[in-house]
Amino acid sequence: MPHSLRGAHTPAAVATPTDASLIGPGSSIGAWLRRSATGPFLLLARSNVAHVFGAPAVKTYPWLATYRTDCYLAMLASQSSYALMATGRRKELLGAIGELVDELLGGAVTKQYVTVLAVARRMES
Repeated sequence: MPHSLRGAHTPAAVATPTDASLIGPGSSIGAWLRRSATGPFLLLARSNVAHVFGAPAVKTYPWLATYRTDCYLAMLASQSSYALMATGRRKELLGAIGELVDELLGGAVTKQYVTVLAVARRMES
């Protein structure tokens, strides 16, 4: 069953677990995810505290979020690449994106996300 997401700029969006095959180990996203999820632990392993933690356990949770046009535009506007634009240019670009979402996508955008949970136990000293 979908979950409702609430945020400062978004009245509601729908999050739904997605098919693991879309973002599974064999997909390009899966390969990126394995590198990204272990990256912080590789840095830790090279640090002077590597002897403090055991091997990490990494679990991924793929999900989809569907945004109505207004919610999607608010989410985009909160990202640095848009927020740093000149106000007039940002409004023009977001307006054009909104028109395309309404006309070509029926007023909604669905995005894939992956939440990564990585845990490492502190070893006994």
